[in-house]
Amino acid sequence: MWVDEDTGRNNLTKEFLKLRKSAKCNRKGVGFYSFRHMTETIASEAPIKNVQPVVNLIMGHDDGTMASNYRESISDARIKAVCQHVREWLYGR
Repeated sequence: MWVDEDTGRNNLTKEFLKLRKSAKCNRKGVGFYSFRHMTETIASEAPIKNVQPVVNLIMGHDDGTMASNYRESISDARIKAVCQHVREWLYGR
């Protein structure tokens, strides 16, 4: 469990701190939510048609629309295209 509802302890933050330290990018203002903001921003620029539903899936968001309610799946190819776009932004081609 990432967040203990009884104590409020956030294990995700703790694990992300370990990752930041191992990557030598542990500095003030760089946290898990910075990573999520960056991911949403860059992923939404992926050059595929109707990218937002794919980004929502990757981010774990549900926009509450009827389309979201009726959408049964998103192809692996579309998910891969968005992830590859973020990866290329981060590491280059």
